[in-house]
Amino acid sequence: MAQPAVGTKHRKRFERWQSRVGPQTRHLSALVAAGASLRLEQAGFQLVDNRLQGSGSAIDPNDLRFERVVGDQIDVVQFSFEKYDQPRFQVWISREFSAPPNDFVRTASLVKRQSQYVYFWGKPWGLPLVLWPNHCSTSTVKSVIEKLEQALLFLDTGERGPNISSTPNVNPLKTGKSSTD
Repeated sequence: MAQPAVGTKHRKRFERWQSRVGPQTRHLSALVAAGASLRLEQAGFQLVDNRLQGSGSAIDPNDLRFERVVGDQIDVVQFSFEKYDQPRFQVWISREFSAPPNDFVRTASLVKRQSQYVYFWGKPWGLPLVLWPNHCSTSTVKSVIEKLEQALLFLDTGERGPNISSTPNVNPLKTGKSSTD
């Protein structure tokens, strides 16, 4: 029997999560899934079911994690949607060694301003959900997809563009230390 394509199990879990959230979050997450998949697959990434090319733990249902192998390292772009049914998400980017203990080579977040540590893309915190129409999600995702070029440049060269956090950070979803660039 043939093995399912990489990311198939997670895509089903993600779709199940989408079916349980509100319409604004569902719309936003569908836009991110479509736009990010297209751009990142062009750059050699693939959606994965488990961290570290299958050797790590399963991806949370409200996350989309894309990985590509570069020599003995793994590049990661991860979209983490808020758990509490609000239409917003964070974008984590990192390069880490594929061999245990999987130390980070570099890691950052995609942010609005370089001085920020993290940023939630989507509905602002104080804005009532009823004031967040679908066209706001569409423009947010378009902006994030355009900024992915900076993320890819950061992964390849370590160069921090204006929307890459200036402070090296560690993805809270994984313990480990970020080495200086």
